Amino acid sequence: MRHKGEKLILEKMQEHDGCLGFVDMDNLKKINDVYGHKAGDRALRLVGAMLTECMENAVVCRLGGDEFLFYLPAASEAEMSMRIRKLFDSLVRQKKCHGGDFTGILVLRSVHVQTGRKL
Repeated sequence: MRHKGEKLILEKMQEHDGCLGFVDMDNLKKINDVYGHKAGDRALRLVGAMLTECMENAVVCRLGGDEFLFYLPAASEAEMSMRIRKLFDSLVRQKKCHGGDFTGILVLRSVHVQTGRKL
């Protein structure tokens, strides 16, 4: 399934200007070690759901491990900045909602965004 997402992102990039983003989770190994692999899978699904929600109309895929890629066609840098802020706010809300759950140690280590004309 991952390859399908990467292929779709590549197709969109060739057709439209936009923003390409890379997200790297932190502490996935710790989540797996402390809470088990089911919890790690849940953390991955949570990040995927947050990306899908915050990057509406974007193509989002998991590259592997704890890395995700997304492409938002026809997005300006200002719009992407707003969506990245929304993503981090969503993460903070998730941590508060789950209290002592594993999401308390879930963080996004890095987010990189590249904008441009048909990257």
